[in-house]
Amino acid sequence: MILALGLLLLCPGAELARARQDPPAKTEAQESELDKLLRSAKTGRAMIRPQAARRIVRMWSRGEEADRAPIVERLVAETGADNDSLAALGSALIEVLGEFEDERLRAKLWSAVDDPEFPWRPYAARGLATATTAAELERFRPLLEDHIAPVRSAAITAIHTLEARQEVPALRRLLADEVDFVRRSAADLLYRWGEKDALWYLFEELHRDDRFFDRPTGREARYQTYNLISRHLDDLANFDAGKSPEQNRVVLAVLATKVTKLAGARPELAVTAHATVQDYSELIGLEVRSCRRGEHYLRWTSDDRLLVGLGSPALVSLPAGTVEALIDSGNKRTSEVEPGMVGSPGCDLEMLHWRHVDATQMWIISKGPESVEDLRPAPLDVFYADLIATLPDDASDDPRLHRLRSRVVSALQSVGGDL
Repeated sequence: MILALGLLLLCPGAELARARQDPPAKTEAQESELDKLLRSAKTGRAMIRPQAARRIVRMWSRGEEADRAPIVERLVAETGADNDSLAALGSALIEVLGEFEDERLRAKLWSAVDDPEFPWRPYAARGLATATTAAELERFRPLLEDHIAPVRSAAITAIHTLEARQEVPALRRLLADEVDFVRRSAADLLYRWGEKDALWYLFEELHRDDRFFDRPTGREARYQTYNLISRHLDDLANFDAGKSPEQNRVVLAVLATKVTKLAGARPELAVTAHATVQDYSELIGLEVRSCRRGEHYLRWTSDDRLLVGLGSPALVSLPAGTVEALIDSGNKRTSEVEPGMVGSPGCDLEMLHWRHVDATQMWIISKGPESVEDLRPAPLDVFYADLIATLPDDASDDPRLHRLRSRVVSALQSVGGDL
C-alpha cells in the first residue's frame, strides 16, 4: 500500500493521462435538460409525464430558431421508423407532437390515427387537432364518426380550430352521441356558432344525478358542464355543481328562464341526452374501457333489466329469471377468484362490479398497450360469456344498442384476451 502510494506521488503525469483516457460515466446531473424531460415524459410517474411533455413544448416555443431545430430533430429521431416506435413514446409525448410545426411529426401522428390498432389514437388525434390546417379538413371529417369517443371529441376540436362551419349538420348529429362528453363538446361549439338551441343540451347536463355503482357519474358531468356553460351564462354564482339537482332546484329554475331567453323554447332532446334517472336496483356491472375498441358500461338489475350507458341509460327487458341465473353463475365463478386487480395499470381496463347488500366487490383486469395472453382469469371468462349472452346484437337506431354484443366482445378481447 505504501509502495503504491509512493509510485502515484512520483508519477502524477501517468495517472492524469489515464484519467483523460477513461472519462467518468455521464451522470444524471450531466444530462441535458431535454434528456431529462424526455425521460420523465416517457417513464416518469403518471402525473409527471404530461408536465414534462408540456415543458418540452415551452422550451421549443421560447427558444431561438437555432435552439428549436435540434429539439424537433431529436423528437423526430425518438419517434422511430414505425408506429410501434411511436407508441413506445407514451401518450404524453404523442399528444404534444403536433405543436412543433413539423410536417414529419404530423405525418407520424396521422399514421397513428389511421391505424386502428395504435394504442394511443385519441392522444394522436388530439395532438393533430389543436394546430391543424385547412388541408386536413377532409381527414378530420370522418373522425366525427369514429368508434372511439375521444377521437370524435378531438375531431370536434379540429373542426372548431378550422372554423369549418359547413360541418354544423355533422355536429348536430353528435348531439345524440352515446357518450356524454362528445355531446357536450358538440353542443358547446354549436352554440358558439349560433345554433342557440344547443344550449339546452348543456343545461340538461346540469340535471344529472346518476351513478354507476359507487361512481358519481352525474356529479362528474355537472362539474364538466359547469366549466362549459359558464362561458355562455353570465351568472352561475349561485349554482353549486357539487350539490344535487334537487338541492339546486331554485337556481336551476332561474337559469331555465335565462336559457329560454338566449336559446328559445326547449327543443325535444335526443333520447341519449335525457338527464332523468331512476334509482335502479343494479346487482351486476361490467365496465370495459379499451384504448382500441371503445368504452361500454353495462348493468343488470334485480328486476331483469339490462342498462346500457351512463346518464339516462338504454333499457332492455330480459326474460324473467335471467338475472337470478346470472347471480347463481356469478356466485360460483367469482368464488374462484379473489377480488382485486390482475395485471398492471394501463390504458385497457375491465371492471366487474358485484353488489352484495350495500357493498360492492370489484374484479379489475388492467394492462398497458401491449397484448397479454390469458390475462383474464378463466372463471371470469366463463361468467363473462353468460353475461354477453344476454346482450342484444341487432342493428338499432339507438347508438347505445347498435350491434352491442359484437362491440362488447371486441372490447373485452382487446383488454383481457379471448373469452
